[in-house]
Amino acid sequence: MSEDIYSPIDKFKELISNITEDPIEETEDEIKINLMGEVELTTTKVRITNIYGSLNSMKYDDATMYYDKYYESPVNFIPYYPFRSSGQFNELKKGDIYNGITYEISTPSPEYLIYIINIFKDNPNFYRGNFRRMRRYALERFCNSEHDGDLFSLIGYAIRIQPRIQTLKMDSETTLDLERFSKFANSFIFNISYNLGISVIELKSPEELLGINRISRIRRATIEEMDPPKRIYISDLVHRYQIAISTDNMQLQYLSLYQIIEHFFREIYDQHIVEEIRDRITKPGFSYNRDGDLEAIIKVIESHIKPRNAENINEKEALILTLKRYVKINDLTLEIQNHDASLVDYYNQPVAFLNKYPINLNSKSENDIFEKIASRIYGIRNSIVHSKRGEKPSCIPIKHDRYLVKEIPILRFIAEEIIINSSTGLIEIK
Repeated sequence: MSEDIYSPIDKFKELISNITEDPIEETEDEIKINLMGEVELTTTKVRITNIYGSLNSMKYDDATMYYDKYYESPVNFIPYYPFRSSGQFNELKKGDIYNGITYEISTPSPEYLIYIINIFKDNPNFYRGNFRRMRRYALERFCNSEHDGDLFSLIGYAIRIQPRIQTLKMDSETTLDLERFSKFANSFIFNISYNLGISVIELKSPEELLGINRISRIRRATIEEMDPPKRIYISDLVHRYQIAISTDNMQLQYLSLYQIIEHFFREIYDQHIVEEIRDRITKPGFSYNRDGDLEAIIKVIESHIKPRNAENINEKEALILTLKRYVKINDLTLEIQNHDASLVDYYNQPVAFLNKYPINLNSKSENDIFEKIASRIYGIRNSIVHSKRGEKPSCIPIKHDRYLVKEIPILRFIAEEIIINSSTGLIEIK
């Protein structure tokens, strides 16, 4: 055999060695392991070569894998995957004889599993949270589960894909481009939701598929080591935080986190106006007997309420003031870097679906950073809330989730800072 044929075999053996320490046996035709000395798993070299060959002929669009007559994309069922029995996932398969398309929803194909691994092979979060050598109890659970003795089933078990996620596969008798495939996928998903009353979301980014951008906030090794609370937090903020981290809906996450900041707008904005007026009227050069001095005070008040919302506050200015009160730029930047250092450069670029609002977190001016953060957050918030057709660019559900998922970390870290820094010390009861 040529080197090109052996290369996929070597890659596959490396994958298996990342999952289990059990020795890999190689025959002329097969690769196999005897998992924990109990279960024999095999696959053929021809199949491995064909799978890697298929990957070379595929086209890719973030989380979607396709070519002229095939399409595969992850879908998430909320609140549950309906096609299952005895704890096992059953496939849903429907044929459209008029358009020559076969629809199938089932576990990800071997090609798709390898594709996901290739995407994240250099991402440490993937190997730390989604794909790593399985511990003994996990291997035992796999051995006791229903499987077909296929080595690829072990890979699917090792990749910690979110449990409700399957992939939508379409086989077409005729050549289709990505746009056409996407329209058929959208129609099939709507049919499922309409007839079964179940929400089905087609995921657009690999990060959504694996939950890599779900921020782990557990700062202890085990729950036993977690300390009891030392502070009292505002209940309304905690409730909104719980909603944000419990949902897979990107827009709901974003708005729930934004509402945590919004909680303080009225209080901080009014206080800011009062302080500015107090500062002016207590200066030695101010006199209430001079009309000009009083008119200057009126102008100050008007400047704050002209660009107002229904509550007579300038929401953008209130956002900046709230950030300045509760958020420390150095701490925020450190949180972002610890989570995903690449996001610092990402935020330095305009919002992908709005084409504006870059943030330079390394700027020497904190005022500039606060203003840029506020502009980005407020602009995204408005694009979610205001979505009239033909008006300003808006954040389109599902379509723009691939971008919105990267906007959530900075907002979540800000919300957490606000919850913590607005809390009070826990009163000890003796």
